[in-house]
Amino acid sequence: MPLQTIAITFQDPSGAPIAGGRVEIKLQQDAVSSDNSQVGTKTVIAALDDTGTATLDLWLNTDLAPSTFYFVRAYTARGQIAFDDQMTF
Repeated sequence: MPLQTIAITFQDPSGAPIAGGRVEIKLQQDAVSSDNSQVGTKTVIAALDDTGTATLDLWLNTDLAPSTFYFVRAYTARGQIAFDDQMTF
């Protein structure tokens, strides 16, 4: 299965969008997709728009072996960490 386009949105604790920030997403470990593509751990960086949303092309975790997750970190426009956790897509 090819890369999938994923939209991800970030908000601050008050519910306001983290506009103008960025998100960094990195696969936890190297993996192989169901079509035998090698998938590495390169960090993907995308800007957050005015609604706090970034659109990225990622491999779905369900399409990868071994079992994986992504490290996801979002930053405010001032460079402060606003989100730091693990996610699956």
